[in-house]
Amino acid sequence: HHSRRDARSSQDGELVLLADQDRALWDDEMIRVARGHLERAAGLGPPGPYLLQAQIAAEHAVPFEDTDVYVDLDARNARIEDLEEQLSGYHPFHTARSHFLAEVGRKEEAKRALSSALEMMADGPEKRLLENRLTGLSG
Repeated sequence: HHSRRDARSSQDGELVLLADQDRALWDDEMIRVARGHLERAAGLGPPGPYLLQAQIAAEHAVPFEDTDVYVDLDARNARIEDLEEQLSGYHPFHTARSHFLAEVGRKEEAKRALSSALEMMADGPEKRLLENRLTGLSG
């Protein structure tokens, strides 16, 4: 996340979605170093919630054309559902789950997942962004 800090918000302080971020503003060296740390951590034993969170964040640092994160959404939903017990208190889990559910047409479940994420968040740009996304799912 920190490697993308300069691209994550607009000049007026609103969040910029990942797909709309200027990747030239990302710190490639920081991403490279973080990936090395992540690989070492993954080799230490079974993943806990923090490693899973880091692995999810690392997927966002891969160019869309080089990643399979948004491919085979039904399979991804099944995998993300398996993480619910470990990550139920982590609002990005519910946000990601909502995204995948919406992509496969399960709008009511997507709205519930997004509502769960919103309940865990303090007011701010990220919460406003997700509130707008919830409105879009309801409309």
